[in-house]
Amino acid sequence: MILSFQASLRADRDGMLAGADELVRECRTEGRLGRMPQAMAVLAIARLLAGRHPDARATAAEGLALAADVDQSMWGGYLAGVHAWLSAVAGDEERYRAMAAEALRRSDALAWMPGRWWSDYAGVLWDVCAGRYEAVLDRVDRAAAGPTRHAFLWTYVWPDYVEAAARSGEPRRGAEALRRYEAWAGATGRPGPEAVLYRVRALLAPDDRARRLYEKALELHRRHEQPFDHARTRLVYGEWLRRQQRRNEARSHLEAAKDTFEWLGASPWSARAVGELRAVGVSVPDGGSGRPPADLTAQELRVVELAVTGATNREIAAQLFLSPRTVAHHLYKAFPKLGVTSRAELAGLLDGRRA
Repeated sequence: MILSFQASLRADRDGMLAGADELVRECRTEGRLGRMPQAMAVLAIARLLAGRHPDARATAAEGLALAADVDQSMWGGYLAGVHAWLSAVAGDEERYRAMAAEALRRSDALAWMPGRWWSDYAGVLWDVCAGRYEAVLDRVDRAAAGPTRHAFLWTYVWPDYVEAAARSGEPRRGAEALRRYEAWAGATGRPGPEAVLYRVRALLAPDDRARRLYEKALELHRRHEQPFDHARTRLVYGEWLRRQQRRNEARSHLEAAKDTFEWLGASPWSARAVGELRAVGVSVPDGGSGRPPADLTAQELRVVELAVTGATNREIAAQLFLSPRTVAHHLYKAFPKLGVTSRAELAGLLDGRRA
């Protein structure tokens, strides 16, 4: 478990995913319910960092339910914090605030900081989504002096801090955060962190240098796909191209960003992309181009994903610790939301979305 989690320090997202998947699989096979919330917390974080938000939401929700069933408040608080982050990115304010408050409550009661850290990070992303950049800077500054200041995952927040500083007209305020992130990204030797680094450098660069930096970021994203980070780069590059009056080029990046955000269920981000598309003269109907998986509950999404693999209701029930009748109920609720009436239609729909 420790080795899987520490892979995040090296930005080894593939290694973290593989290790966490194996942990959960072993716990299920051996019936180790007491270890499941811990293993699922690692898997939820691995999926989140890999940009697989729908999967991460389903895992966090399942882990929360299991933590409650086996009375593991510590891991329940941890998972609540992760769920708060995912809810903030999805634009679900009610769920975000409820999960953040739950993570803080359990962290204070148990003196267990990871849940609090995720709650802090969720607040940062909530403000970033809303364009409250001064609030981002103030929130991170307060946290840096608080009980979560030693969490090494703050490294993942520094690009948001640098962007907030640039957009607030105080780029020098983000200089130290940029220096730290540059050092870490270079030490990992991985294209994912380097891609994000080039994006924030482009945000700070004069116009005659920004284009080259954005293009380098996109090149690195293509070498190590992380959908959320890639879409964020395409969004800010599209914004920059629009300001440069390069409308056709902006359109392609903004449309790609919108489609990815919709698939991830990141509603505020897709709304930003839609606003930019309209600014370049593209007519985009309200509601986007399709129904994103975020319309499903976390449990419905997990059941649907397993159903697509050909698993029977009984097999799905065994894997998710549900009854076959509950699985059938989740499918009954999910099919109308997805506009299908059978498992065959469901498989075709999801294959089309992932293509």
